[in-house]
Amino acid sequence: MADTVRYLLEGMVPELDDLEKRGYFSRAELGRVVQKRQEHEYALKRSAARLADYRRAIAFETSLEELRVARRRARGLSGKKTLADHCLVRRVHFIYQRATRRFRGDLALWGDWLRFCHATRSGRRASRVLARALALHPRCAALWTHAAAWELESNADAAAARALMQQGLRACKTDARAAAALWHEYFRLELLVAARLRARRALLGIDGPAGAGGPAEEQGKTGDATTDWAGHPDEAAAGPATKDSEAEAALAEIMRGGIARVVMRSALAQAPRDAAFRSRFLDILQEMGEFEGRAEIEEEIYAGLAADLPESPQAWALRARHAAPSGDARDAIAAGLEVFERGLAAAPSPGLYSEAVEFLVQALEGDAPGADETLATACELCRRAGEAGHGSVQVLLTWSQLRLRVGNLAGAAEVARTAAGMLPQAPELWETSLRLAVAVAAAASASRDAEQASGCPTTSHGDSSGDDEEADAPGPSGRDDALIGAALEAVRACPRSEGLWLLAVQCLVAAGHNPGVLRTQLEVVLAQGPRGPTEGGMGAVAAALVRAVALVRSPAAARKLYASLRHLPSPGGEFWHAVLDMELEAARAGRGDELPRPRILALFEAAVDAHGQEDADMWVRYMRYSAQPGSKGGTGSVYWKAVRALQRPAGFVERCQLERLA
Repeated sequence: MADTVRYLLEGMVPELDDLEKRGYFSRAELGRVVQKRQEHEYALKRSAARLADYRRAIAFETSLEELRVARRRARGLSGKKTLADHCLVRRVHFIYQRATRRFRGDLALWGDWLRFCHATRSGRRASRVLARALALHPRCAALWTHAAAWELESNADAAAARALMQQGLRACKTDARAAAALWHEYFRLELLVAARLRARRALLGIDGPAGAGGPAEEQGKTGDATTDWAGHPDEAAAGPATKDSEAEAALAEIMRGGIARVVMRSALAQAPRDAAFRSRFLDILQEMGEFEGRAEIEEEIYAGLAADLPESPQAWALRARHAAPSGDARDAIAAGLEVFERGLAAAPSPGLYSEAVEFLVQALEGDAPGADETLATACELCRRAGEAGHGSVQVLLTWSQLRLRVGNLAGAAEVARTAAGMLPQAPELWETSLRLAVAVAAAASASRDAEQASGCPTTSHGDSSGDDEEADAPGPSGRDDALIGAALEAVRACPRSEGLWLLAVQCLVAAGHNPGVLRTQLEVVLAQGPRGPTEGGMGAVAAALVRAVALVRSPAAARKLYASLRHLPSPGGEFWHAVLDMELEAARAGRGDELPRPRILALFEAAVDAHGQEDADMWVRYMRYSAQPGSKGGTGSVYWKAVRALQRPAGFVERCQLERLA
């Protein structure tokens, strides 16, 4: 390695001498450069060289080149270019070459090299880099596009660019995604070529077809020079003029996007059922701006959408947006909605309803006139989707959001509950319904408080008594009954949705209700399911319920709750941690309601019996409790039980040693 590095450093002597001779760097600076290059070369020559090492070396050489260019301008260094003017760029290319030889599969590295070639105007090097990259990655659409763009932009060779795109399509024919990207870029290429032809003719002052108003036209006006005695064209005389007119017609068709249209037709033949693929052609046309022939290409695309994709929601959405005029907003909405209605009559689907609702929601953005009518139409469309069985989660969520948009909280809550009933397996709908029910209950409570503050008579609610964990204190009103019913209905519809259960507990606690009303339903779910995981799952739900009951009611009510859950399949590890947290906190507080030590030990035993194979934290807690004064037997028996029970006891053993528990 040392010999190779020394050989490379010795090869730098001529360029270093020239850099000093030209006044770019001093001898001391060049000494530091050599030292830095030596460090980089040793890093690059080691067997386990990393890509980051190459990037650091490239960054160093690039910064040196930037400094050289800046000093050339600042010091006014001129004259004939010598080795010092290109040696640093050449060295960066050398490092890139070595890097791509080792990391040839890194496309980002190839891209960085190509960008450096363009930045330093290394045209020949860029051609060689592209050729090598394409040989290694023949199915990379970005490389083929880059090569074609290089030919068009740098060499002004449209034919070569066209040939490269065609070669790329042949190479990527088995990769649908790469082929689709190439077809789109090929279409863009032909539009760019046509735009350049139009710009060139405009620059030359040629408004119409070439030759218009020229000698051929004047000769035609005289009459006898190009016609025979019968008034028919003289073929011998008109031959050159006919060929010129055909060439001009072909050129005019090219400038109108004729070749781009042929490319588009070939592409659509490869992917006839993909609306998103066709939509990308429309986006490219939009990016190119207005030109003669664009409307014809667009109409052909939309006609193809109608003929080839009569059941595609995306195709109907594109057609609806195309049908909406850009003038009056009401007319645009009406025209687009008419297209959607035809689609819903011909091929109703959840996707098409989603597209139609999204179209109307987008129309509501801004200050367009007729917003109330549009909103009512959107709500009606959401209702129709749900009743027809084509309502997606997003459409039904939008239904309640639209009601909220006009400030109708009670109506939004009613709609959300109806939507959840239309798609009962969607927890997102039940979560929305539950949140809106809480908001309605909070608004009603605020209204009652305001009436009491103003001295208006209100209906009193009797307080419930007793320690029954399902009692609600104070007594529930009609609104409270609705909230509790919404929570129960939600968890019954999606019994295994952890997020929905947690939200139900949170909402009941926030509203001041006893979350213990969910106990019966939780018991049903646990009895029908397997043992829960160590973290998350229904164990997190049971843990949240125990903590909530202890907070809202009392530790005694929480003990009744977890006692009823202990004899079912274990909800999960978090449930046992929550139970132990509550009991250990009560024991530390010493309020007189704590459990005796034997019962706490029994809880630990039940917890490790349920999750002792994978929950090392539970065993560590058991060890800490057993190490407290007054414990019989100490920690020895617990330690060996844990080592035998845990599937991976190494972490447990290490923690016990660190805490000196064993």
